[in-house]
Amino acid sequence: MDGAQTVSAENKILINDLKQLAGAEESRVSIISAIYIRLNDEMRLKNIQDVKKDISYGAKSFGQLPEKYAVSMNSIVRSYIEEINKFMKAYNDQFINVLNVIHNAEQKQKYYFYKIRENTIMKSVCILAGKPEDSYKVLDEEILDYKKKLVLYERIIARCDKEFEDCKIRRDRDFKELFEVKEETGLTVIKKRNPVVKLVRMITNKFRGYKNFSRIVLQKHASIINRMKTETIAQYVKGVKQDIVDFSGEIDEMVQKANA
Repeated sequence: MDGAQTVSAENKILINDLKQLAGAEESRVSIISAIYIRLNDEMRLKNIQDVKKDISYGAKSFGQLPEKYAVSMNSIVRSYIEEINKFMKAYNDQFINVLNVIHNAEQKQKYYFYKIRENTIMKSVCILAGKPEDSYKVLDEEILDYKKKLVLYERIIARCDKEFEDCKIRRDRDFKELFEVKEETGLTVIKKRNPVVKLVRMITNKFRGYKNFSRIVLQKHASIINRMKTETIAQYVKGVKQDIVDFSGEIDEMVQKANA
């Protein structure tokens, strides 16, 4: 086999390897994105369900029919969704930042992988042409450097995988702190009361039921939403933004140390 045929064979191997690498990259991003989006949807759905359950159970406890509080409940749900969207956007930005780092690392890997193959082909041609070892010594040095770069970006990808898992853990923890509704059903309380207490409760609810329901149940959610709008959401968003800065700084430091 002459030099040209060897180069042609090596090129075919290179093209095949790059296709496999691109396929693995696309698969990784697709899987990570699908998992993240699914968990987002699950968290949103559960929160809205919990809010609706909390309000409906409270309404039953105070003898209120759905048509009496439906408008208020829908308004509360919309307000929660607005705050959830703010929360999710912050974590989506963090997730996208991690994906961008992964994408950049994988592009760098493909580049250095290509350069290794290219130098290997050139070295093969030199050997087949009978050139002295000194003529391709620099190619070996470059190959060694490229391999070190591959290791660096593999470490960066592994760090991104860990950051992704840490991000999910922090998002779940923060979401529960901000939005989780503890279900304390009024129905359970009613069942434990004796007949006289139940009768008194029914009479009271007939005249003051909605007022008490509004004060105890609806106002509770209004207070939570107001606190999120004025304080807590901004605090959590600020924390997530700082996490993004810290992570990006860590990646930059890894690259700088490797290039030092």
